Amino acid sequence: METGSLGDERAAEDEPAWTALPPGLLRMRRLLLVVWAGLAAVAVGVLLGALAGPAWSAFALLPLGLMAWCWV
Repeated sequence: METGSLGDERAAEDEPAWTALPPGLLRMRRLLLVVWAGLAAVAVGVLLGALAGPAWSAFALLPLGLMAWCWV
């Protein structure tokens, strides 16, 4: 048995090709991401600002950073 025989090439061609998400589904996922990450950022900012002090409300940037990372 040799490496790179014709049988191996045919098996690779029979596999399905990767396709992108439909634009509508991608738009819906991004909308949900913005809504939930936005709500989380507001909740974290308000709760930490009220309970621990204004400096701690900077942790509200973490959900926004997560949103930016998940956007792609």
